[in-house]
Amino acid sequence: KQPAAARHSVWLVAVLMLPVMACAGSLLPGWAVSVPEWPSSRVESPVVTDVSESVRRDIDADVILSAIAEEADTEPNLIRAGEAVAGVADSENHVTTERPDESVVVHTPEPAIAGPVSELVGPELAGPELVDASDLLEAGRGDGGRGFGWWVLLCWGVGCGLFGSRILLGTVRLWRLTRRASVVAQGELFDEFQRLRAEIGLRRSVRLLMDSRDSVPMAWGVLRGVVLVPESVEEWSVEQRRSVLIHELGHVARRDCLVQWIVEVTRAVYWFQPLVHVAAWRLHVERENACDDVVLGCGVSAREYAQHLLAVVSQCRLPRVSCVLGVAMSAQARIEKRLRAVLDGSQNRRRAGAGPANPSCASASA
Repeated sequence: KQPAAARHSVWLVAVLMLPVMACAGSLLPGWAVSVPEWPSSRVESPVVTDVSESVRRDIDADVILSAIAEEADTEPNLIRAGEAVAGVADSENHVTTERPDESVVVHTPEPAIAGPVSELVGPELAGPELVDASDLLEAGRGDGGRGFGWWVLLCWGVGCGLFGSRILLGTVRLWRLTRRASVVAQGELFDEFQRLRAEIGLRRSVRLLMDSRDSVPMAWGVLRGVVLVPESVEEWSVEQRRSVLIHELGHVARRDCLVQWIVEVTRAVYWFQPLVHVAAWRLHVERENACDDVVLGCGVSAREYAQHLLAVVSQCRLPRVSCVLGVAMSAQARIEKRLRAVLDGSQNRRRAGAGPANPSCASASA
């Protein structure tokens, strides 16, 4: 079994391949494949140029058959010869004969008419003319084809606008949340926060905000990380506060906020592809499991951490819109599966930490 961090990387590569392939298709040289043309479906009437030759052959066959019929009474053997000659004439000139004792019937084919029928009898009596299928295909690609393409482009634009509005609302919500929260720059909580940041090996500067409301702990920020904790964090136990802070700092160290931005933009562009939404959900699941592994790798027992997760879910409120771009710690929708994964001792957590975080966390907890 691969760790959650490795599964998260696989899903991330799958999502990133969509814009990469789109850019590569527009930049790389094209590969033209020659397709053979289909034969024309236009049917032309056969044209007979020499009508006199056909009529002459029919007259010669008539003369031969008449001579054979007159001599049938005296020369019986000539009957078989006459039948043979009649068979040859029939195969060449479409002439059929009956028995010698019966009347002889000669069928003379009508000569074909050269040229289109409409020129001789008029368009009213000529009937419908044959049309080439390629002409019909070219006609179907006219205004109707362009109209269908405009409808497809319009539907895609509406979908992009809907998903793009989620990103815009999430950005506004995080901006308002940042203005409403107070910055923690000193005190016991700030010192503990800086100590844990150094323990997991995070060198980036991270701001610590405290919300007066009971908001769930979250992290956001692409260039500069921000960690938000509720005001009730000061009433938590030392172990619970440590677990929560390590989890959120793990998101910043893994750059999950940047990944969240990329995923949401990709969903807005490829909203019509259901596998993109599946990949986005799996990325959400695996990133939380990966940060849970970071906490457990820092020496926190699985039983205590499961209790901390239940306490956060029961006490804090999850802002839905902010989670579009922010990374929240927990959600009630899948808390049961997370607890099962935390308490499962067979899970592979060997590569759970962010860089050299696990050794330092283990030494600090010892």
